[in-house]
Amino acid sequence: MAPIQTFVFMDFGTEPGTTIVTEVSLLPAPRKLYLDPSLEEPNNKLTLNFKNGGFSLDSYNNIDKFLNQQEKPVCIVAHNGTTFDFPILKRELQRLNVSLSSDILCADSLYIYYDILENFDNDNMQYTGNSVRQIFYDGNDKPNSSYTLGDIYEREVTYPPVQAHPPENDNIMNFRISRRCGERFLAWTDQIQRDFDDVSSEELKADFE
Repeated sequence: MAPIQTFVFMDFGTEPGTTIVTEVSLLPAPRKLYLDPSLEEPNNKLTLNFKNGGFSLDSYNNIDKFLNQQEKPVCIVAHNGTTFDFPILKRELQRLNVSLSSDILCADSLYIYYDILENFDNDNMQYTGNSVRQIFYDGNDKPNSSYTLGDIYEREVTYPPVQAHPPENDNIMNFRISRRCGERFLAWTDQIQRDFDDVSSEELKADFE
């Protein structure tokens, strides 16, 4: 497969303690941003609010159009996406009886950063990618360090603090961490992405404790 050309960071906002969606934000980052540190951060974001009417056909059309405007291959990146954001999006699409383009990919940044920051060998990643692991550290001891997005950001990024959890802010943090990882991030996602078509809404495993 050709190298991924656009990474679209995605984060859903939900009502507290539920998986009822209230907002989604998408932030596309072209591959060239990882190869040239002098380039400015991306700002061409799409944010949709669902508080009045929920996720609708218009919501789908906006997301589908936005993704297809990006240079392909396109990979959606979300933190804990495997068990939260990706199945939530799939659930909403299935409810409307629609789907994204079959060439859209996805990757979970929780798995990416764990593999990179724990210094796992890229050559072994094909056996331990987010498409086959049930838990991001599956097969290894639970890490001592926290892998929440905010905690990774505090450890790895020297930018000013960002308030966590508004979807737009989470995407900014996720992008900045990925850029700090640089070409290691590119190598991981090129090798261990998965087809969004393969995501099941039944993978949703929200933990609100």
